[in-house]
This record gives sequence, C-alpha cells and structure tokens, in this order.
Amino acid sequence: MKYPMLTFLGVILSLVALSSQAQAVEERSFLTGTVLDTNNSVIVGATIMVEDRISKNPISTTTTEDGTYRIQLPLGIYRISVNKAGFCPTRRADFRLRASNTTINFTLVVCPIVHSLILENGKYKGETARNQPPFKEEEFSIEPSSEGLNLVIQHGERTETKKTIHYKGFALNDRTFFGVVATYDLITLRADRLVFDRKSLRLRAEGNVVFEMGEKRTRALLVEVDLHGREPKFTFKSQK
Repeated sequence: MKYPMLTFLGVILSLVALSSQAQAVEERSFLTGTVLDTNNSVIVGATIMVEDRISKNPISTTTTEDGTYRIQLPLGIYRISVNKAGFCPTRRADFRLRASNTTINFTLVVCPIVHSLILENGKYKGETARNQPPFKEEEFSIEPSSEGLNLVIQHGERTETKKTIHYKGFALNDRTFFGVVATYDLITLRADRLVFDRKSLRLRAEGNVVFEMGEKRTRALLVEVDLHGREPKFTFKSQK
C-alpha cells in the first residue's frame, strides 16, 4: 500500500517542478530598442551592455543594420549602457524589465577629441588624444520610490537654490544645442531646461520637450513628473 502513495507523491513533485519551470519561462521578457545619432540616423555596431543590479552579471549585444537591438532577460532591475567608437559612452538610470516587451532607445552624441601635450623637463615628448563628453552627469537615489530607483541627469549648466536645482542643456558645437537629458526607470526626458525639486521629487521640463516611455514618444512645451510611488505621474502641456 505504500508504493501507490509514493508514486502519487512522485507525480505531485513532478507537476510542481514542471510548474516552476513554466513559471521561470514566463518570467523572461525581451528588451528592445534603437540607437540613433543626433541627426536621427541609425548607428550600426553599437555595443549594448546590460547588467542585473543584484547579480551584476553583464550581458552584451550589438545593434544590427537598422540600429536596433534585442535581448531576452529574466524580469528584474537592470543597468544599461551603450558604447560606439567616436561617440560619447552613454548610460541611463536603472530600469525595471516588465513582463511585456520593454523598449529603451538611445541617442548618442559625437564625442569631441581633446589633445594634451606631453612634456618632460619642459621638453615636448608627444601628445595624447582622448574623448571628452560635452555634458556633465548627476545622479540621485529616489529613496521614497519602491525599489530605490535612481534619477540620472546629463546637463551643460547647473545652478541651485534652497529648494530646487536648475539645469540647462549643452552645446554639441557652435550651432547645435542638445538640451538636458533626464532618465528614470523607463522614462527619458529631453528639454531646453529642467528643474528638479529634491524634497518633493518633482521634475519640470521646459522648452522643446521630448518625452519617451517605452514606445511612447510625445513632444510638449512643458512636462511635469512626480516621482513619488511605484509609478510616476505625468502632466503635459502640448505643443500648439
């Protein structure tokens, strides 16, 4: 009489194992996106590096002929960066990979080359060349939000008052102004000016605003973002 019971338990354990395997498969999703330059031309062969925030196991891929990439990953919180020769290395804020496909796009900036002379005892020995990004970067931990996500702001100029930090964009050359770039989770904001209130965790993007969240892309005169809570809240003032 013991053998049927053992057989029954074996069947139950097998079903549990199969169920766990099926659940593990369901908990994977695709991360996709497109990498462009500032002229909206696709960038082929850019290296996409993705790293799980907990395990820190990096996974990389490169963009295809149409500038796109595609990686399948378990659900979780990830860091991502992009590198391509001639362009400034770019990273963005940590993001949550969702059960449905997640889209994160990038716009890369051509990196200026700075030459430095090498002197030894006042004598010329040669020179070195290195890329120098035209923007500065600042990061904030948004602790009241769930999972402690971060906010990353790339900017050219910065001023601070008692309540807020004011950012302006950066110039790519004498005739091209790029704007401030702020990223948080799946959100990317680009604007002429950005105001961040660290106490209320509110962002206000002003002037030629481009708002991206996944595949959604919206242009506006002004966008306000409240970073409290698991899901940010948005207010738009659309272009006329």
